[in-house]
Amino acid sequence: MFIYILIFLASFFLIARSGAILVSSLTYLSRAMGVSEYAIAFTATFIIGAMSVISPIHFMPEPRFTIAVIFLFIGFILFNFFAYSRSVISRREGIVLIFVYAVFLATQYLV
Repeated sequence: MFIYILIFLASFFLIARSGAILVSSLTYLSRAMGVSEYAIAFTATFIIGAMSVISPIHFMPEPRFTIAVIFLFIGFILFNFFAYSRSVISRREGIVLIFVYAVFLATQYLV
């Protein structure tokens, strides 16, 4: 049940994100292309989230899936922290992200 709530909440995160980009694109026309990317992501995520609330998606959780989800959240949190701390991601931060990805690949290969 947790995964369904997570998917549904992700769609609401994309609503807020696309709304913020929409407001900024009214001021800055160069951001107008970003709206379509979030609109597609929002629509797809919202439909999957709504359908999983109506009729849950059944799958067998495997260790590989659990590890992938954990690394997804680690990468997401690190990327957002690095991206919003300054205007650019530094070389050191990029190396950290690549290292996390390499550890993820190693764990997927070993499991």
